[in-house]
Amino acid sequence: VTIATSEQSPIQLSVIIPAYNEAYRLPSYLTTVAGYMYAMYGAEAEIIVVDDGSHDATADEAVKADNGSGLVRIIKLEHNMGKGCAVKIGMLAAKGRLRLFVDADGATPIAEYQKLYLLSTVVRILLWHRVQSEMIQEWWIQNYLAKLLVPVSICWFVH
Repeated sequence: VTIATSEQSPIQLSVIIPAYNEAYRLPSYLTTVAGYMYAMYGAEAEIIVVDDGSHDATADEAVKADNGSGLVRIIKLEHNMGKGCAVKIGMLAAKGRLRLFVDADGATPIAEYQKLYLLSTVVRILLWHRVQSEMIQEWWIQNYLAKLLVPVSICWFVH
């Protein structure tokens, strides 16, 4: 999960979801994200689904999952360009003051965003990564060094 900021925008938060052949998994997560975002920001939020050249109905399912909230925008790439490219295209298209990238499988619950938001007040870019609990000691070292050396914070979501 990455948060980047853009100072001049009426959109408070952009959520970027790269998706490749996610017609089955994306709709339920997207519905959850749209409901959460609408409750938190109303029309001052956007969700950008970047369909990375899917061969299934990912884009169509994303449109259906919007349920009329008007928050979802679809960017459909003609052929698969890779997740990194899909994320970059989504970030560049985003209008939000804050930009959040999440995976289409919903592995990170959107409600975890609140933790990131609190941290985003002190750092410009925030990286959030899920790890197993035995790696918690590594978290302290990397988080501490990242804050000392660069304005980037690395945080771990323990599950």
